[in-house]
Amino acid sequence: MRRALISFSIVLLISGPIAGIEPGDSTLKTPQVAKLPSLAVGGISFFHNSEFFNPYTQGATFPGSHLRTSLFWSPEESVSIAGGVDLRLWSGRNSTASVRPIFTVRLRLSESLKLSLGTLEGPDSHRLFDPIYRKEKLYTNFTEEGIRLLYEEERLWSDTWIDWEKIIFHGDRFREKFTFGQSLVFNTNSSGRSYQVLVPVQILARHWGGQISDFDERVKTHFNMATGANITFYRDRADVSVESLLFGFYNSKPTEGIPLERGGALWVRGGIASGNFSGKAGLWVSDDFYAPRGNMMFSSISDYRPEVIRSDRTLLTANFDYRTLSAGGVVELYIGMDLYYDPVERNFNNAINLHIRLPERLYKLRRDN
Repeated sequence: MRRALISFSIVLLISGPIAGIEPGDSTLKTPQVAKLPSLAVGGISFFHNSEFFNPYTQGATFPGSHLRTSLFWSPEESVSIAGGVDLRLWSGRNSTASVRPIFTVRLRLSESLKLSLGTLEGPDSHRLFDPIYRKEKLYTNFTEEGIRLLYEEERLWSDTWIDWEKIIFHGDRFREKFTFGQSLVFNTNSSGRSYQVLVPVQILARHWGGQISDFDERVKTHFNMATGANITFYRDRADVSVESLLFGFYNSKPTEGIPLERGGALWVRGGIASGNFSGKAGLWVSDDFYAPRGNMMFSSISDYRPEVIRSDRTLLTANFDYRTLSAGGVVELYIGMDLYYDPVERNFNNAINLHIRLPERLYKLRRDN
């Protein structure tokens, strides 16, 4: 039944389907030009609580903060260099506080194209869907490191990056680990109309391997993809959207830890947005789906009970978001709630996210002459 639904959705997509994308463009933007060295300060304080009562994943509560401070220098409009530290604090576990060095070089190759090397912006800047990249990564994986190529213009937004999670050297006895990602949104019509049609394409590949280290495990790669289309109708009081998304999964070594080789899913949702509030409700159906960095509520296997495998999953989903900026337009307040109901397991699960976020801002260390 689910394979038939997913196949039917492909036909709908080819003939002009209706789908949607997740909000989540990062508010942490590159600071302005500073020909003299300046201090860049930004951060986020958050509270996450998930009440999960199911065999696939467990709930958790983690409040904490990230404070990112760096020296920022932009000798010209197309180049910027920043170096400093990222301080992470977990409330109630002061012994786990950590300080992580950060360093970024950004080069603007054209008006629309920007290259970043080193520490990257927060993971929510990739605009990925929750089933393949869970939204709490903004809190637990606030700092990414690697390379990023970002293209932005009216009709096309493209983000290509590598998050290098573990490097290896000669003689190491563990595997290197990195994630490659491609997130693309194509706008099929120009601005100024009463509706907008968007087509997202997302690809994630997480790899474990390496040639110069000596490890016992096999090389493996997990692939995830998502695509669909979006139509949003703009109205005076509220914007209305309908969406249909296809997801895919492929495992190059299904015998190692993850028994699934390939799978897919269909997620159909409708949404409404008015002012600072937005909400969506939908139906998720999947067959052998898994995403190593995604929300395990959508998975066919468990992250804590290896004996649990259920190929066919059905979920009723809903999410409600409130997002606003301070009077000066600097600080972001976000409150979000996600709801899940499994009609087969007959269980209800929910998660709440709250954060206050300060985008990176520059403070001059001394006056210009």
